Amino acid sequence: LNAFALNENPDDDEVDDSGAWRVLRGGSWVADANFVRAAFRDLSGPDYRNGDDGFRVVVVRRPPSHLDL
Repeated sequence: LNAFALNENPDDDEVDDSGAWRVLRGGSWVADANFVRAAFRDLSGPDYRNGDDGFRVVVVRRPPSHLDL
């Protein structure tokens, strides 16, 4: 069973339970908008590292006004 297969064969009972793959959650900030969603899932090896994957949340703080002082 491979949840990532686009054309999964229902007659194929092979299951990869080796633990060799990990779920990559979130997309890449340099990718197409469909891949940036937090709901995006992919698979990768346990040693895979890439500075482009994942997503970031940014909050811009407004400068304090004279009323905040």
